[in-house]
Amino acid sequence: MKRSFVISLVFIVVAVVCCVTFGLGKNQRLVPYTIVLKATDFDQRGIGQEAFSEIKYVSSRGNWRSVKSFRSGFTLEQYARVGRGIFTIDNNQKKMYFESPYDPRNLSQPSTNRNYVRSEIVAGILTNVLRTGNANTYTEVFLAPDLNDDVIKTVTKSPASTRVIEPVSIVRGEPIRGVFQHNEYEIDTTRDKRNLIVRH
Repeated sequence: MKRSFVISLVFIVVAVVCCVTFGLGKNQRLVPYTIVLKATDFDQRGIGQEAFSEIKYVSSRGNWRSVKSFRSGFTLEQYARVGRGIFTIDNNQKKMYFESPYDPRNLSQPSTNRNYVRSEIVAGILTNVLRTGNANTYTEVFLAPDLNDDVIKTVTKSPASTRVIEPVSIVRGEPIRGVFQHNEYEIDTTRDKRNLIVRH
């Protein structure tokens, strides 16, 4: 299950960087919202167990903050700031780990992505589904055009297990400013990110 989490987390970061929005001009705003997600791991028998819950805040300026809470008590915090990048925050080590650059204006339109396979309604919202992998091992990400083409659902499947990350609730509107606050630490760009990810 840890391996599937690493794969899904890496893919989500890549999907956010590659598919968040299209043609965002200098003065254009994103659709602000708050989304609560749950991740469930299913074994080969189809028996599921909750892996983590997540709350993500997205501002109209393009900044976002995400907090994942695992059953073990482990918490994974990430945030993105336009022009600064995407970071993972490690409150134990008191560091911020740089994941990737982040600027929604430079991102491309997912409907033209060669990995597009279908459209599907998720939580009452139309999504475009992108798929990578093969028949037995694949990842599907569900991007919502009405929510900046953000990923609102992910399915990661392997012969041994399946992880489904899906929305519990989606509330449109500007999140209050306080939810974007986080601890500021030294920025680390060199560490092996797996050391933090598998700690839960």
